[in-house]
Amino acid sequence: MIRLTLPGPARLAAIMLAVALVGAPLQAAPYRLIAGDRIEIAHAGMEAPVQLTVDTDGQVRLAEIGGIDVIGLTLDEVEAEIAARVGAAGLYVDARVNVVVADYAPVVVTGDVAAPGRYDYLPGMTVAVALATSGGSETLGLSQLDLARARADAKSLLETLNLDIAGAAARLARLEAALGEAPLETLTPEAVRGQVPSPGAAPLQALVETERALLRAERERAEMLMTSWEEEIRTIEAQKQLFDERILLQEEIVANTAEALRNARELQERGLQTTASLSSAEERASDAQARALELETAQIAATRAISDARRARAQFLADRERTNLADLQAGRIEIDGLRLRHARALEQLALLSGGGAGALLDATTVELGYRLLSPRPGRDEITEIDAQTPLLPGDTLIVTVTSRPLDIPS
Repeated sequence: MIRLTLPGPARLAAIMLAVALVGAPLQAAPYRLIAGDRIEIAHAGMEAPVQLTVDTDGQVRLAEIGGIDVIGLTLDEVEAEIAARVGAAGLYVDARVNVVVADYAPVVVTGDVAAPGRYDYLPGMTVAVALATSGGSETLGLSQLDLARARADAKSLLETLNLDIAGAAARLARLEAALGEAPLETLTPEAVRGQVPSPGAAPLQALVETERALLRAERERAEMLMTSWEEEIRTIEAQKQLFDERILLQEEIVANTAEALRNARELQERGLQTTASLSSAEERASDAQARALELETAQIAATRAISDARRARAQFLADRERTNLADLQAGRIEIDGLRLRHARALEQLALLSGGGAGALLDATTVELGYRLLSPRPGRDEITEIDAQTPLLPGDTLIVTVTSRPLDIPS
């Protein structure tokens, strides 16, 4: 475990270090092959060199020779082994074998790095080179570019929230005017300006004009419906009045026909009235009664129609008020939430712009820990690992990061 203090441009410094170290020579000890290395083999009996990858069993396979154990061997030892196998198989005398490394087994960088994964091994690769190749350590997730982006995002969010608040305030003003039956002239930019954090950055005039147009359209529709209901009620009431008058007249007719029927029956009993005359009197009385019933039914229907129209009118007014109240309540909750978000975004921007975040880049102790996993015996036991520790092909570098504020004397 080591302790480093990484400034904002730490990643750039690491990359510069990587470039400087790429050309460093490989370790002095002869290189020994591991699984994943790719070697190029040529000997006098081959038409062209072949490239083979050392498999997980530690072998490469050559035509007419078969598998050859190469893991843990140096290139000289591999050449000697292949020459011996070629001679033993009677394929060629003095094969003059040549073996070179085409590609080393990749190294794996994992843990607290920006881009963990497998990376090509470079001669002279160190922990610092591998760290730079994998994008640098994931320290605080902060850089000057990150700060600039965060400031831009915070400013954009503030602008969006300011516009949302302005729109919500204009809607609330419209709903309050609708519920209070206030004149359209009261719905002005000045009526909502005080609720907007940055009124100069919002198109208040356009927002208010839109809400005023909505309120005007709503009132025109309500007025049209109320006028329609009033006309319908007046028409039906006039018809009902006619029905009332005709019922009074019909009641007189019913009484007269009933009197005529009684007289006809008395004359019939005395033999002074023919049967046909009696039947005619009965028919007239019956028709008068039926007509009276029809008028009474029409009168009841007119009364019901008036009641239905008045009920529909009252229901419309109640629904409109209930909807406006519900929308007003939802709007107040919405604008409160927007203001909270705006306050948080404003605080965030203040932190990002006030130097606090920038100072954090230079006032944080970052502790980087490294651990090696290797197919080579003994390398897993290395504990003193720092940025200059050489890596070998096939190594796995595990990076861990912890951070804490610097101990600044008071």
